[in-house]
Amino acid sequence: MSKVDSVIRHAITPPVFDKGKLHRERLVDRLHADIPKKLIALASPPGYGKSTLLADFTDQTDLPVCWVRLTEADRDVMRLVSVLWSSLSKRFRRLRGKLDLARLTASKPKAFARIITDVINDQVTEAFVLVLDDVQILNTSTQALEFMDALLKDLPDQMTIIASGREVLEVSLAELMASGALAGMGPADLALDEAEVEALSLIH
Repeated sequence: MSKVDSVIRHAITPPVFDKGKLHRERLVDRLHADIPKKLIALASPPGYGKSTLLADFTDQTDLPVCWVRLTEADRDVMRLVSVLWSSLSKRFRRLRGKLDLARLTASKPKAFARIITDVINDQVTEAFVLVLDDVQILNTSTQALEFMDALLKDLPDQMTIIASGREVLEVSLAELMASGALAGMGPADLALDEAEVEALSLIH
């Protein structure tokens, strides 16, 4: 396995939820309740347990979950599309061979997004979730944001994106909110409540 293959495999492998950690039932339930939305944004400084919550959600849900840990390399649209498609294809084998990325290198970000949503609509009928972790990395890339904006605009009804990071993903949030397609949690939501603090003390 090449180094690139190893990096991508790590990026698309969901973290295993540590059963020794606190199961945050109220937040996992809230994520489930928001699944009909196109975008669920989790934004807070480090230390609020965003990635642990998403691992908890992945462990608890019956929905298929595709995972992408974003890195600095994903500011490049071609790389972003490649790792995103690798994650989708890992979970849905029927997608394999349906997208020839090598022939699409000259495509614009919006075209990439349209092609991906068209293939998903043709091949995947069940509801599923795509988790993007560390989305603040994309906020410094105009092309990556253009791709994500177009992807969300045409997102298939059966697909929900959970975008987690230190910052909110800088896409057309007002438009998503106006159409009822946006949900989110911030530091106040992610902070431990009294019951969780008590439960955590019992664990430790």
